[in-house]
Amino acid sequence: MTGWDVVQPVLTLGLSVSSLVVAAIALGETSRNGVAQRRHNELSVTPLLHTWIDDCADNRRVTFMIQNNGIGPAVITRIEFFAKGDMNGRRYSVSELPFLLDDVIERFFDRASLTPTHLAERYALPAGSELVLLKIDTKNQLPASEAGRISAELQQKVSCYLEYETIYGGVVTGVDP
Repeated sequence: MTGWDVVQPVLTLGLSVSSLVVAAIALGETSRNGVAQRRHNELSVTPLLHTWIDDCADNRRVTFMIQNNGIGPAVITRIEFFAKGDMNGRRYSVSELPFLLDDVIERFFDRASLTPTHLAERYALPAGSELVLLKIDTKNQLPASEAGRISAELQQKVSCYLEYETIYGGVVTGVDP
């Protein structure tokens, strides 16, 4: 028996074990990269919702809307309004919003009329789109600048709570002033 006959099985075994170790490491890295890629895909199509108040003196209208500034669609599951700074107080749905406005904005219905949007229980908002929740028309006998005053009061006194889902099923909540 030569020295090579003794060394050859040890080398073969060593190469076999090192091949298994390298294969296990490659499998682990592939798995880790797959998880990272999935997380990247989820983040790259995340919707980003914001409320927006637009006032136009020309048509005497204030529009309260939600904009999706993200890349993916949002499935809106809950929209609630509350008096700014009173998150634990009463919450109002879109259809109950007139009651909140009457409570927090002085003489609101003497100055304006409103048209709320009626939404389904769940509403899908595509990326780059907006949803008008409320149209407020100021009274004709008041100056056209009244729309700007009502808009400023809305921004100072009303907050919006949003809850929506991403296409991957993640739930996002937030308060947008």
